[in-house]
Amino acid sequence: MITVCMIISSVGNTVPPIFIFPRAGLHDSLMFGVPPGSLGLVNSPQSIWITGPLFLKVLEHVKKHSRSPEEDHIILLMDSHGSLCTLDSILHARENGITLDTFPPYCSHPLQPLDVGVMGPFKGKLHVAQHDWMTINPGKVITIHDLASLTNVAYQASFTVKNITAAFAKPGIWPLRRLAFSDLDFEPSSVTPVEEELRNQEIPIPSARTPVAREISGTSKDGLSLEGVSPFPKPGLRCDRRKREKMKSRILTDAPIKDRMEQEALARAAVKKKYGNGAKNYRNKIWQKNVTKSLSLSMNLIKKFQ
Repeated sequence: MITVCMIISSVGNTVPPIFIFPRAGLHDSLMFGVPPGSLGLVNSPQSIWITGPLFLKVLEHVKKHSRSPEEDHIILLMDSHGSLCTLDSILHARENGITLDTFPPYCSHPLQPLDVGVMGPFKGKLHVAQHDWMTINPGKVITIHDLASLTNVAYQASFTVKNITAAFAKPGIWPLRRLAFSDLDFEPSSVTPVEEELRNQEIPIPSARTPVAREISGTSKDGLSLEGVSPFPKPGLRCDRRKREKMKSRILTDAPIKDRMEQEALARAAVKKKYGNGAKNYRNKIWQKNVTKSLSLSMNLIKKFQ
């Protein structure tokens, strides 16, 4: 598997995609057949996810192809994932005329243009391209060296001006429409999927001839379970002393947010300099103690019912 970072513009243009491979070094064969101007990055042999340092290279790639000077800023809409909201990324964006704006939490699906009208057709075209490749190459499997070229086929067919402009227009981002969503779009569902499934099931009416299950009568040893006789203790309400703030849409490059993140980074650096790995070692000891306690409790319960 690989990660592909896609970036589109409200006028219908696209920035060449960024490919992230699970490799220690980037080989030329991995980038065979990619769209012109694409960027290839590597994370590690065990990971394909984007990280803070990799996102810095993504911002450099955006600046290169959008040519965003400080006088003519561009707005980069994105989600609020931790790898994208680092202090280094904010400082780099401020210096290069890029305003980082995040979507509200849990709203990426209806608001993000890529999710609204581009990635759906792209996934469908990619499935067709992969199916055609396997038809042409019977007995072979798709490897990591084939993924980039197959992605290019789907990319050219789905990242069109029509799809991109429609994806920005539907959530009312551009052209701006504040009434793109109605009040019904924000109402929670009154019936959960589980309740809906239970409603559709036919519940048998008990009678005198209804057989009694062995597990209920307790006559079968197979019906007894350790958790049913003596359930494991459940933890109480968690007291979160960190008092997390409510997440919301943020302009990361604004001065107040940037200054606050700088202060937090300085505070973390001061604590690390003073205590070193002491705090981490203390947390590891507490975790080991809790695991040992849970294992001993489980063993006592197992011995009790043997």
